[in-house]
Amino acid sequence: MKKALYTKIILAAVLTSGCGSAEIVVPIEQSLQIEEVDEVATTPSVEVGDEGGDQLEPVTKNQQSLVITDRLTDWGFTQANRSADSIDTVIVHSVYNPFTVKVHDLGKIIEIFKGYGVAPHYIITRDGQIHRLVLDKDIAYHAGRSRVPDGRTAVNDFSIGIEMIASLEDTYTREQYQSLKELTKRLGEDYGIKYVLGHDEIAVVDPWNFDWSQINDLRHEPRTQL
Repeated sequence: MKKALYTKIILAAVLTSGCGSAEIVVPIEQSLQIEEVDEVATTPSVEVGDEGGDQLEPVTKNQQSLVITDRLTDWGFTQANRSADSIDTVIVHSVYNPFTVKVHDLGKIIEIFKGYGVAPHYIITRDGQIHRLVLDKDIAYHAGRSRVPDGRTAVNDFSIGIEMIASLEDTYTREQYQSLKELTKRLGEDYGIKYVLGHDEIAVVDPWNFDWSQINDLRHEPRTQL
């Protein structure tokens, strides 16, 4: 099978598995900087050289304040009013654009989400920028048919989905790991987060090439039998 076709099949499997349930909105603390934009913009990609990936030192401290840019969609979620104690899981995904040479193009990736009718709550670009597509209170369609370690299904209902932009050949950048660690820390402060899991540990094949030691999250558990 040609590589381009294979990667498109992988992406389709990941995205179509995201169809499902919803999430809840809790106001973000004032210390969290939120930037609003009127339209989806393309974020320049940051390439990872041979020094990335396995050579990275685990992220151990916050190097900058957490900034989240709102690019809220009108699709890929169900409006809800989840309480803080009803959100207890974070699911980490990975995604890229296999249809053009601009594999890290944020705008193109969001268009792909729209085409499949899915969306995560957050997406982290190669340079570590965090963009919010769905409010925490709402149920984003990201986890699909899946099950967490304690046996619960309908994972969208009680989870937050975070996408990391990376192709199948990429390692993740230091900036991405840093932003992910700080975002999961903030979510843990706002909600009673019990699990921080990869999508591959509850359903399908992403996040690929992910190094869990980079975020050192004790809420991460190994794959369970599905």
